Amino acid sequence: MQRVEIITGKERRRRWSEAEKARLVAETLEPGAIVAHVARRMGLAESCLYTWRRHLVGGMADRLPPDDAPLLIPVERRHGPGL
Repeated sequence: MQRVEIITGKERRRRWSEAEKARLVAETLEPGAIVAHVARRMGLAESCLYTWRRHLVGGMADRLPPDDAPLLIPVERRHGPGL
């Protein structure tokens, strides 16, 4: 069953548990997910989700290469006669 929150009167800042944050961040990391859609559906700012992603994924979420990125292989350069 899905929880519905009804806010009446003055709108207050919502408190998100660590489990809720982790669930939403995981949802934004799914292939094809759009952060703006997740944020809009949950009624929060996109910037919150990006901040949570940075904190929960250790800053790596925005730096992961796409699946079709070229693979870089380290090369060792040797100096000497005949090389």
